[in-house]
Amino acid sequence: MKRSIRFTVLSFVALILSCNLDGWGWLFSSDVDDRYADNQSLTAPTFAGPLSEPFSFVVIADTHVFPGNDTSSYFMDFINQLIPGPNGDRFVLVCGDLVQDGALADFQTYADEAADIESLGVTVYSVPGNHDLYNNGWPNYRAVLGPSMYTLAAGPVRIVAIDSANGTLGGPQRAWLEGVLASRAEPYCVTFTHMEFFSEGITETQQWTDINEAYSLMHLFETSGVNIHLTGHTHSYFVRTINGTTYLTVPSFAHGFVRVTVSGGVSWEVIYFS
Repeated sequence: MKRSIRFTVLSFVALILSCNLDGWGWLFSSDVDDRYADNQSLTAPTFAGPLSEPFSFVVIADTHVFPGNDTSSYFMDFINQLIPGPNGDRFVLVCGDLVQDGALADFQTYADEAADIESLGVTVYSVPGNHDLYNNGWPNYRAVLGPSMYTLAAGPVRIVAIDSANGTLGGPQRAWLEGVLASRAEPYCVTFTHMEFFSEGITETQQWTDINEAYSLMHLFETSGVNIHLTGHTHSYFVRTINGTTYLTVPSFAHGFVRVTVSGGVSWEVIYFS
């Protein structure tokens, strides 16, 4: 019986490969090393203007923009809870799954919603998730939003955007990340990506594909002094601190967000929509 099931599954995968039926990219999508190569010709975002403590920034994840999903009301609720100003929320980090299936029109809708946030003087920085790669979504992401991995200085904080949409960093991105962390001069460091290392319950799907890579990254974060590693993917809030680095998964955008405060250190609170 087990052999029969295994044969059926392998036959199905072979059919998809031979007939090019994986149009949504659920089994196969762009490769992270290819995206790293593409990133070399893209312009990385920067933070404009002075920034000094105290200030805050906010983190959201899994917006899943697509026709029929009322994300515009979520964005309106979110915008109403932002605290713009020199000592308020200065930027937003978005931990992937921006859209549902990689459609160009949905990335454009997401960009329009991000522009509404930025009209308040609050800059939005994004990374892709697995849903953003579906249906050959990477060219659409790249065309609308630009790079998927980058670093920038926001006053005393070094921000590193990591592309984990395939559940792995790959060799080139790993080497780049090591260089960024080794050369930073800022007192605080925050990394953000999509895939999480930990989940609250055993029923949650963890999609970091290589546990050895995950452990190696945790060691890198520890030795490099990363304060917070921010993720999405599981749609639920979860936090764990190991060897000085806090691993924080933010709730889905339909439910809330996390506000991080930088003031003589780094602290955070989770805020749920009522």
